[in-house]
This record gives sequence, structure tokens and C-alpha cells, in this order.
Amino acid sequence: MGKSSVEYYVSSSGENPIKEFLDILNERQQRKLLRILSYIKSYGLESVIPHLKRLRGTPLWEIEF
Repeated sequence: MGKSSVEYYVSSSGENPIKEFLDILNERQQRKLLRILSYIKSYGLESVIPHLKRLRGTPLWEIEF
């Protein structure tokens, strides 16, 4: 797999919740989550259906890993 880059959401107050979340994961979990996100970017949501769960009553999806 080639090099990839991640752009983190930063709130107006300077908080970076995505980076903070990734930092609490162990290395194996980080790799798995970043691989899933890479598949979504390259091939769309259909490529990771086993890892997705729709949040009932919302337009949001959750990634299970």
C-alpha cells in the first residue's frame, strides 16, 4: 500500500477530535481503521459493507472495526 495522508478536522477552538481518537487506539487498530477509510475513499461505501452499521433514525453510518 502506498503512502497516504490524513487531514484532520479541527474545530474553531483548535480541538482535533479525530486525531485524539486515533491516538488512543493501538497500532493494529489504527492500521485497520485507516485501511477501511482508504477503501471507502478508493472504492466507495460498498467496499466495506461488513464494517458499516447505519445509526437508526439518522443519515449517519458507524464504522465497526
